[in-house]
Amino acid sequence: MAINTGSRVLNKIAGQTVTASGNKSAARSIDPLDSSVTLEDGSDLTVREAVNNFVRYDLQEKSAKEQKEEAASVLRDYALQLRDDYAVNGDYQKTFRVLGSKVKDVQHAADLSQADKFSIPKKEEDINALKDILGESFAEYLEKDVTISIRPEILSNKKLRTDLSKRLADAFGDELKNFFVKEEIWTTKDGIDKRQYDLDESARIQMREKLVPAKDSVKNTTFSTK
Repeated sequence: MAINTGSRVLNKIAGQTVTASGNKSAARSIDPLDSSVTLEDGSDLTVREAVNNFVRYDLQEKSAKEQKEEAASVLRDYALQLRDDYAVNGDYQKTFRVLGSKVKDVQHAADLSQADKFSIPKKEEDINALKDILGESFAEYLEKDVTISIRPEILSNKKLRTDLSKRLADAFGDELKNFFVKEEIWTTKDGIDKRQYDLDESARIQMREKLVPAKDSVKNTTFSTK
């Protein structure tokens, strides 16, 4: 790829640039005038045309992304309702392949897959609400993990870090709390994506308000019918 920038006068400074918020920018604004690039096929493309092309395709990409997400949202809602309808009757299906139009020998399709992932509330009042909603089955959905981490003040102090290293060579029992932070966090148990259908509809809806399921993944699975 050959670049023709012409003479310095052809690449003039067009003035001070500003950011989207109207503040001065550190960028230098350049007017390329007739500067051009010779492409691999031998044709020439002006830098100005390249800027125009880039902006046009960037806007198309953003628009396509928004439209893609809108379509995905519709498919997610459809798959969720369909999965609920099947699962309450004992036929749980994690992934659906939803068919679109068939063009000649190409079948448009998208896979909607449910992940066994849920957002866990941090407020204890929400955990207590889940206990009321799930009742005796609460322990089948959530469990408490205990994690231990080194206190920040130990990590930032060389003398304390050295002292800790020595102490770790021995079993120091109750002195553990002097060096570590103990945390207890709630985590979901495997399989609750399917287990939720053991609940009646009202409890399941209430559970999802507190234990929010991850959105279905949407994948283009268009295939040839030849």
